[in-house]
Amino acid sequence: MVEVFSKFTSRWLVKAGVMVIIFSGIIITIGGCGFQLIRGGDDIRLPNQARSIFIANPAKPIYRTSLELAVERELKIMLSEKNLLASADYIADLKLSFYLISATNSVSTEMSSVEFDYYKKNFYIKEILTVTDQRIGSRYRDRFVMSAKYSYNSLYSNSDKIEIDNGHQKVAKQLALKIFNRLTDQF
Repeated sequence: MVEVFSKFTSRWLVKAGVMVIIFSGIIITIGGCGFQLIRGGDDIRLPNQARSIFIANPAKPIYRTSLELAVERELKIMLSEKNLLASADYIADLKLSFYLISATNSVSTEMSSVEFDYYKKNFYIKEILTVTDQRIGSRYRDRFVMSAKYSYNSLYSNSDKIEIDNGHQKVAKQLALKIFNRLTDQF
């Protein structure tokens, strides 16, 4: 009789364990699906609960520098990765326009703790940005100035074209990230 009871108990415990594992898997799967459907996997929000943004060309036909285009390209990549970038102006909730105020490259001599000096190369960019909520017209308009700086050390005072282009790419990426973070902060 004791053998029958222990076999029954063993089988019951095994079945109960399997049921717990299956039930846990179902709960995790359902919870995961709901999370993805409701939040899209990320907690990224635009101002005024907007769902999309369009990056507009400047209103006035002016020359756009390669630095401005690099910032725009990096920002579009970041927004596209989060499915926030609209392909056309008329379907976007928000419109972002920006233009370059200043961009500078500079070199300064720095003293190091070892026997030689090095040159600090700085890249700086500053832009004015305007965000307009197209759902309510010009009643919501946010204008702000953003800037970014990238620096690195070099043994040489002169910079070749590749070095300058690399510096511009890095500072453009930093500014695009700052703009992205400003746009997607908790509103």
